[in-house]
Amino acid sequence: MNPRLNFLSFITASLLLCSQFFVCAVSAQQTASPLVSEEATRGAALLSQGDIKGAIKALQSATKHHRDDATAWYYLGLAYNRDGNLKQARSAFENSIRLQPNLAGPYVGLAYIMLLKNQTQPALREAKYALTLDGQNAEAHYIISAIYMKEQSLPQALEEVETALKLNSSFPAAFLLKSQILVAMYPKKIAFVEGDSAETRQLRRREATLLLKNAAESLERYLQLDPTTPSAKLWREQLETLHVYSQSDADDDATRTVFTSLEVTTRARILTKPEAQYTTSARLGQVSGTVVLRAVLASDGTVKHILVIQSLPYGLTEQAILAARKIKFEPATIDGRPVSQFIQIEYNFSVF
Repeated sequence: MNPRLNFLSFITASLLLCSQFFVCAVSAQQTASPLVSEEATRGAALLSQGDIKGAIKALQSATKHHRDDATAWYYLGLAYNRDGNLKQARSAFENSIRLQPNLAGPYVGLAYIMLLKNQTQPALREAKYALTLDGQNAEAHYIISAIYMKEQSLPQALEEVETALKLNSSFPAAFLLKSQILVAMYPKKIAFVEGDSAETRQLRRREATLLLKNAAESLERYLQLDPTTPSAKLWREQLETLHVYSQSDADDDATRTVFTSLEVTTRARILTKPEAQYTTSARLGQVSGTVVLRAVLASDGTVKHILVIQSLPYGLTEQAILAARKIKFEPATIDGRPVSQFIQIEYNFSVF
C-alpha cells in the first residue's frame, strides 16, 4: 500500500503536503529562497510532476554538490515526506533550518513530522515559531489546529483552522480538518443525559444536526478542491454517512429508528471484535494513535453508517473501518423488540 502522503508541489505557487488526517501546505515564495543549482531546480520540477523517486535522486545530488543550499534541503524534505520516509525528511528539514533559520516552511514540515509521531508539544513549538517568521502562514495555523484536535481542545482547534481558511480559502486539507473537528464535537453534543426533558433532547439534536451539516459542507468543499485524493472513496462514504446522521438527528422521538445505549431496554452486546491491521506504510512512517468511529449496530445484525470521528493516515482509518464492519453482536432491544443502537468504536495502533 502506498503512503497516503501526497504533495501537489508548485515552484511558483505552493507546495501541498497531504495525508488523510494531517496536511501541510507550504508556500515556496514565502518560505524559500531561489534554488542555486540546475539539479535542485529539476528536482523541484519532478516533485511538482509527481515523480518522487526522480525528485529525490536529483535533490540528493543537489545537496551533495551544494551542501549549503537550504532550499534544496527543504525540497528534499518534502520529497522524502511524500515517499513516506519521515526520518530522512526530518533530517533534511533540520539541515535547511541550520543553514537558513529564518524560513518558515522547514519548521512547518518539521512540526508535521513530529505530529505524525505523536510529539505534540514539540510540534506545537515548531509551528508557533514558524508564525513568528511568517504571521500569515496558513499551514502553521493548520498544524496548530491539528494538534489541538489531537488533544481534544476542539473549540481552539476550530478557531485555528478557521484562521487558516481565512488566510487561504482554497486550502483543501483545512476544509477536511474543519469537517473532522465538527464531527469530533458531535458525540458530546448528541450525548443523552439522563433526566433531560424531551425539549432539551430535541434542542441537542437540532444543534447536532447543524454541526453535521456544517461538517458535510466542509467535506464537500474538500472533495471539490482535491477530487483525486487517494482517500476520495473514504471521504465520499463519510459524506454520505454525515447526511444519514443529520437526517436521523432531525427526526423527532416518534419517528426515530436508531437509539443511544441509555434509551434501550437491553444494550447491544458485542460478541467478536476483529483487530484492525497495521499497514506497511504506517509502520514505515512509525505512525501510532487511535481511530475513533461511531456506527450503528443495526437491528438486523449488521454494522451500518460508520462515521469517522478521529482518523489516522497511511490507510489505518480504512483498516479500522474494515475491521468494524466484521463485528458480530446481539442487537439492542426495546421491550423485547430488536432495535438499532449507536456505538463508539476505537482502534489503537502502536509501533512496537
